[in-house]
Amino acid sequence: MSLDYTVKPGEVIFTFIGDDPSNTKIFSSAYSDTEPLYTVHQELQHSHGYHKATVIQKASEPGAPPHVLATIQYRNLSGDRIAFDAEAKTSPITVEKYLHGKLTHYEYVTPSSPSRSSALIILVRELAFEDEHGKKYQWHGDHPHIPKLYIAGDLSTPIAELHSRGQNPDHPKQYDSKSILVLAPAAVEIQDQVVVSFLWILNRTQSWLAAQVNLS
Repeated sequence: MSLDYTVKPGEVIFTFIGDDPSNTKIFSSAYSDTEPLYTVHQELQHSHGYHKATVIQKASEPGAPPHVLATIQYRNLSGDRIAFDAEAKTSPITVEKYLHGKLTHYEYVTPSSPSRSSALIILVRELAFEDEHGKKYQWHGDHPHIPKLYIAGDLSTPIAELHSRGQNPDHPKQYDSKSILVLAPAAVEIQDQVVVSFLWILNRTQSWLAAQVNLS
């Protein structure tokens, strides 16, 4: 967790163990100090061709085995999908349908590094979605790889914001020993959607939780 960040009332801190958003453990300040709330790993799956997938598991209670919250399947031609069946990975739906939302501003670019995937990268500059009650949210930010989450139509204060490991450029006196995602109460209410959409954005833009790479 941050060495200097002071948690505000109602906030929940997600701490990432590992900088790779496709292979990390996420500890919640509201859950357990010794067991992750979410565990994330990558798989190569076969369904109408091979594709990479990010599997997100969520714990139900300390000591109990986690269950699969969602599997994000990356399919460049037919669009990315979310699947829920841990075994068969059946009946996947689009990311936009899962989130009840849509990409409102994005760009395609080619990777600048030969170590990156040869596939086109989507720079997600805006992602609007809504919860089950119809309340609207949007990921938005000047940095296309690490956007901040806001209540739609109100960009004054983010309700979820990543503090990357290392010196925080927005708070020069703050040093984060691990990358953390700070959730305000409004984001805590929809934390599963926050986690799925956030990890999808980072994996789709081939970003890291630390050492942000500017591909634009």
